[in-house]
Amino acid sequence: MEFVAKTRWCSGGSKRALKLALTAPYEFDPGEERNAIKATLIEFWGRWPECKEQLPRSHARSLVDYLVHHPTDFRGTLARMRPELQGMYLSAYQSYLWNRILAEWLVERVPAEKVRPLQLAGRRASPRRWT
Repeated sequence: MEFVAKTRWCSGGSKRALKLALTAPYEFDPGEERNAIKATLIEFWGRWPECKEQLPRSHARSLVDYLVHHPTDFRGTLARMRPELQGMYLSAYQSYLWNRILAEWLVERVPAEKVRPLQLAGRRASPRRWT
């Protein structure tokens, strides 16, 4: 599983983090326009002037406009992302780490026969152990 925050802040991969943030599929993306923007970004990735011409006015287009003038400044482009998006990426990675740590702690301390599946809204319960 890849995370924007991990790629950006822990691995130092600003280019990969930006590509994840702008093009990765997300099941809750709102509507066809967002999917079209992502498809355009994927198709024209690295060809910033062409990409900008194809995009409607949006936050993504503003970021691409910055790349038109600074084609290799992925760190600077990430810094120009909306603060709420940056916070969301960091929170998602922190949540993932917390859940992994808690799962390991539970596996070490709770006998297997005491573990029960938990039905979450919109998800099917799984009887498997955490790993």
